[in-house]
Amino acid sequence: MSPILVTGFERFGAHDHNSSEAIALALEAAGDPRFTCRVLPTSYRRAGELIETWLDAELPGAVVMLGLAARAEALRLERFARNRDHSETADNDGESRLDRAIVRAAPEVYASTLPLERCAVAVRRRGVPVEFSESAGGFLCNHVFFRARHRLELTNQQIPCGFLHVPATRPGELEPWLGAVSECLRVLVESLE
Repeated sequence: MSPILVTGFERFGAHDHNSSEAIALALEAAGDPRFTCRVLPTSYRRAGELIETWLDAELPGAVVMLGLAARAEALRLERFARNRDHSETADNDGESRLDRAIVRAAPEVYASTLPLERCAVAVRRRGVPVEFSESAGGFLCNHVFFRARHRLELTNQQIPCGFLHVPATRPGELEPWLGAVSECLRVLVESLE
């Protein structure tokens, strides 16, 4: 099996620490060959192009994208990617997008193809709060989620792909969220075997 691609996002705006970046880097530092971990730029143009490039070049076994949900108090398992950029928040290139299709003539919605129900059970067993979410928002998280799902559909790559939102953390204090994400990755690996 090809390694699972795991991505986080760099810091942006008022957030001088992004827990999704920190978790991706911690997973990379662990050196598990089952995972390829990367950090995406917080940029509509650059992040969208990069995720598509990585999917085409690496043909991963699955894709798990992580993002920061600053006000969340639980790991959020995102059910859907929507074909809409809509956020007044500017990306790190200074671009904001309001009510704009991500890909013209593409479906309005793609569903996550990760084993979300099994992930939720596994995370709850660890005593970590977890919830399902019907919307990944209108900023970069939803943008790359949609771009990745659309690219996989176009290239007929039948692999699991989805998005997890992690709450804010302080530098060096990644638990319990690192453990929760690791548990989701364990469930995903088992589903692929």
